[in-house]
Amino acid sequence: MTTGTVAAPSAVVLGRYALGHEISAGPDGRARRGRDRRTGRPVVVTVFDGLADDPDRHHRTARAFRAAARLDHPNVVRTLDFGVDAGSGYAVTEPPDGAPLAARVAGGGPLEPADVGRMVAELADALDYAHAGGLVHDGITPDRVFVRADGGVRLGGWGFAAAAGRWGSAPAEDVADLAEVVYLALTGRPWPEGFDPEAGGVSDTIRRAIDPDPAQRPVSAGAFAQSLVDDRRVDVRHPIAPGLMGAAGADDPLGAWPVIVQDVSAGGVGLLIGRRVEPGTALRIAFGEGVTVRARVVRAGAKAFGHWFHGCAFAEPLAADALAGLLRRAGEAVVVS
Repeated sequence: MTTGTVAAPSAVVLGRYALGHEISAGPDGRARRGRDRRTGRPVVVTVFDGLADDPDRHHRTARAFRAAARLDHPNVVRTLDFGVDAGSGYAVTEPPDGAPLAARVAGGGPLEPADVGRMVAELADALDYAHAGGLVHDGITPDRVFVRADGGVRLGGWGFAAAAGRWGSAPAEDVADLAEVVYLALTGRPWPEGFDPEAGGVSDTIRRAIDPDPAQRPVSAGAFAQSLVDDRRVDVRHPIAPGLMGAAGADDPLGAWPVIVQDVSAGGVGLLIGRRVEPGTALRIAFGEGVTVRARVVRAGAKAFGHWFHGCAFAEPLAADALAGLLRRAGEAVVVS
């Protein structure tokens, strides 16, 4: 494997992009905030040195970024442009909406199983989508998984492997990288630190996904995500088509408020409410007539138009049949405190 050295551009303008301050630097490139001078939109510009001197690497990198630019998925950081200027290649992406998973874990420790479940489900869906189109990421790291305020994730870094001189990888490499990211999210430690080969369960699932023999790994990212669910160590959330809910609480001094259910899982529910409910608040959640569960708000984040997303954990995990029933009734949910 070969990698090029990284150099900062000598000018504050690269192609049609005005460059701002540097936000990261590494073997894959030097990233800077930027602005598209034609549209005014904010962007991130990553510069790769030496592409103009290596025609084969330049061709493969351009082809990889053109393929990345065709990806249109809610859990993918979009690639907008690729070019060469003054001997430096550069890739342009939209700014990621969220903080890197590596920073999230370093600052707050392991994620809750429900959050890991949502993360792996969304990443696996993005990877299976890309693989179906013939594109392999080959560079998934916790620094390229961006966690939004509402708990959703987006994966960046598409096409960067070719810029670093890597190409020809198979989807099985992405499965192994995804497994290492999940291990960090669950344990707070990088793979294989603290790994117990006798633990079984999720540890064994991750070990299989990182097996040196790609033929022994799950056949797809989605299959890996499902195997984690089968081991009952992650809690996959099921997105709910938005629906406005009525809500009332006789002991609530603020009266009724509108609620939208965004997702439901065996471990909890995501609610969009037109006010902020403090973490730790106990809620009684009614999904249709005769189905009521109790939950506790574990996080609250501001959203658009004065609404707040609330991640709520059920007092007790739901059995599979109860979850299926809730999914059928989610469109009729109401919340009372």
